[in-house]
Order: sequence, then C-alpha cells, then structure tokens
Amino acid sequence: MRYPAFILVLPFLASCSLLRPSTVQSGAGTVSMAQAIEHNRKPQKFLEDISVTPQKTRVTFVAQVDQQTGMGRGPAAASGNADNSAITAAAFRSEGLDVAGLTGIQLKYAQLMNVNGQSLPALSILLALEEWYGTPYLWGGTTHRGIDCSAFTQAMYQSVYGVTLPRVSKDQHRVMERISLTSLREGDLVFFNTRGRGVSHVGMFLGNNKFAHASTERGVIITDLYEPYYIKRFLGAGRWKSATE
Repeated sequence: MRYPAFILVLPFLASCSLLRPSTVQSGAGTVSMAQAIEHNRKPQKFLEDISVTPQKTRVTFVAQVDQQTGMGRGPAAASGNADNSAITAAAFRSEGLDVAGLTGIQLKYAQLMNVNGQSLPALSILLALEEWYGTPYLWGGTTHRGIDCSAFTQAMYQSVYGVTLPRVSKDQHRVMERISLTSLREGDLVFFNTRGRGVSHVGMFLGNNKFAHASTERGVIITDLYEPYYIKRFLGAGRWKSATE
C-alpha cells in the first residue's frame, strides 16, 4: 500500500525539537542549552573589571581605591565617554595620571580635567559641581530641571564660599576684583562676550585651563578656556574681593 509523500514527512515535522541539541560544549565542559542562553544574555566583561552594557544613558565613574561612585545628573554626563559604563583607576594610571587615594568624585573630575590628584580643585568645589554637572541649560532657570550660566556660578559661590553673588553675569563682573588671565586660580570667574554686547556669559575656573559653566547647547559641563570659540570671546577674569585681601 502506497501512502502520500506528505504523510511520511509528518513524523519529522512533529519531532523537529528532537533535532535541537539539549546540551552544548563550552570551555568549561558540557552545559545545558538553557544555561548557554542565560550566559549569552549577560553583559560581557573584558579587560579585567571593565564591563560594557549597551544603551547606557549615564557614565558611571568607579573608584577602585575605595569603591565610591560619582555620577553626573544629565546629558553632559552621558557624553564623551558613553561607550564605557565604567572608568576605573587603572584607566587613569594608563594615561600617566596619579590617582592614588582619590575618591570616586575626584577620579571623575581628574579624568574630565586631565590632571593628577594634586592638581584638582578643592573637594568642596567638586562636590558643589557634582550637584549640577549635566543639568540642562535653561535661560532664567535656577533648578536642576534647567539653569543658566549666572545662576550656576551664583549657586556654586553660595555652596562653596557662602557668598551670594548678583544674579546677572554683568553684575557679577562688576563686583569682582579684576585679575589677569595668567593669575587665574580655582574659584575665579571667567567672563565672555558671546553676543557682541559686553558680558553675556560666565563660568567658574577650576585649574589646568578648565572652567565649569552652563553651556547653552550642552548644559553644565567642563570646557577648556583655550577652545577657539571661548578664548576669542574672553573678556576678563574676576576674583571675589574678600579673597584678594
């Protein structure tokens, strides 16, 4: 008796799961298929303890020294190094930076400023900056939802020095003691003419030619003073008068 060909194929179709191996071979021996699938779902680790997890929205800076972690608040913190979800002390040492004994926040800003631990600004400045780093720019804003440049420097001075600066950058420029570019030190303010009508932008100097400010495009970030855009528009620097006495 002859049966149609499709009937003969049915046993194979009904039992296709039998063709899938229930175990696989790995470097560690034989493991179940379920274990292999679970392993593949985990973030892959490489180069000792640096792990990369896709689609991270923030950069986390991990201090191997004391396991403290510092994180920025917003988009600027996620830019620049977004390919890595962890930056360790070993990475700093590979760049020739001395980071022994630094906290997580100090490690973060040593990398952002490209300086050794001894060249970092005071921890009080870093802690205050960390509260705002990555906050979006908002003209007239004074909160973590959005802040402008003069509100940022006002908040920094209030937090670090207990000094209440005027609210507007032009007025901040007016009350500061004028200093030369070569005399800049941490905490001084740097002023810019970005609109062609005098002082229109301000930031706080950190050292190593870097200043922190609320950028209109990127929010609160750290920028090199000698970037062409800023040095071309640099108007002058100022120091709180009591600090010059």
